[in-house]
Amino acid sequence: MYDTTTMTYSIYLAQVIGFTVLLMNLAILSNQQRYKKTVLEFVGNAPLVTMSGMISIILGFILVMSHNIWMYGWPVVITIISWILLLQGILRLFAPEAFAKLVKDMIAKPAYLILSWGWLVVAIYLIWAGFILN
Repeated sequence: MYDTTTMTYSIYLAQVIGFTVLLMNLAILSNQQRYKKTVLEFVGNAPLVTMSGMISIILGFILVMSHNIWMYGWPVVITIISWILLLQGILRLFAPEAFAKLVKDMIAKPAYLILSWGWLVVAIYLIWAGFILN
């Protein structure tokens, strides 16, 4: 197990990430066509992809370095999200065309909705872990 300070930090991150992902995915699910259009315009804008990649790498490294906890239990969800954020930021910077193709393919298929609902479940789980479980 880990210490009280780390657990407090995990609870904080669960609450912040949980609510952020919840609100983002509720917005996406409530106005799907608008967000599909926005995402397609976004991946076509090289400076935005580059800048968002830089921001993702910064946030990803901050989270990975401060919360790289690989243990059985809900805190590992935060670690996995941190690594996803870091890796997709790296993909945006080093392979922006591959990133754009991946996003365009995802938008064109039901994967878009499946991922949105999946992230919504993750958000609810993190909120539950951050507020109720502890």
